[in-house]
Amino acid sequence: MSSSKDDHDHGDDGQGHGGGPFGEGQPEQGDAKNRGPCENGDDHPYEVGYRRPPKHSRVVKGQVLNSKGRPKGSKNKPKETPDSDLRSMILRDAQRMITINDASGPLTITAAEAVRRAQFVSSMKGSVRGQRDFLDLLRMAEDAEKREREMVITATIDYKMKWEEELARRRKLRLKGAEPLIHPDNIMLNGETGEIAFLDPITNEEKAALAPWKERRAQLQKELDDLRTQRNDPNCPNRDEVLKEIETTTTVLTIIAKAFEGSRQAAEILNDTIVPDEEEE
Repeated sequence: MSSSKDDHDHGDDGQGHGGGPFGEGQPEQGDAKNRGPCENGDDHPYEVGYRRPPKHSRVVKGQVLNSKGRPKGSKNKPKETPDSDLRSMILRDAQRMITINDASGPLTITAAEAVRRAQFVSSMKGSVRGQRDFLDLLRMAEDAEKREREMVITATIDYKMKWEEELARRRKLRLKGAEPLIHPDNIMLNGETGEIAFLDPITNEEKAALAPWKERRAQLQKELDDLRTQRNDPNCPNRDEVLKEIETTTTVLTIIAKAFEGSRQAAEILNDTIVPDEEEE
């Protein structure tokens, strides 16, 4: 009787399959819950657990769960500054006025100059790196100044040549036109040193002093026409003298024309060396 009771208590079904928690019969309900369907028709079920989610809820590779979320790699990424804004900030800081202690006392200079002075002082104290950096900056500054000077010289020569050609064309054709901003004769260029000097334009008073030359200019032009007529005469007895007179008169007319165009050099020549005197003629 006792054995039958014990068998009933253990749930023995008579086939050797115990129904207890430690029997080798059917799995518990909790185990069946954590098991998924079989993979590839296998008899072994897919175990669901840590790092093994159910297949139907897995995230497919390449799938974006939050398309409006933070882009990958954007965390702690600094905001990009446009080059123009960065350049403006650098230039503004470089021109900021600061006060430093100089040997003669407080000195107010730009931040860029202060950095340059500090670099120079460091190089003078024996810093090899400071000396190298200072010499590199010096070389860059000299090269930039040389290029700028060459550009200025080239532009000046072009301006001078173009206006000389234009004014010569007007004189030849007896045309009038707008005066140049700077007369080419007022631009002095030293070919050896590359230095450029600009003479002051003639003033209104100096222009007024040239008024008598307008009539003299017409007289000289008539004399030049007569001399050219004599030159073209095959029986001209004094051709050599006529040719010299033509050259001299042409030169004087050119000087007068340049003076009225605004050439200071020509105006000074007229006022100092050539004085029209009809009585002497």
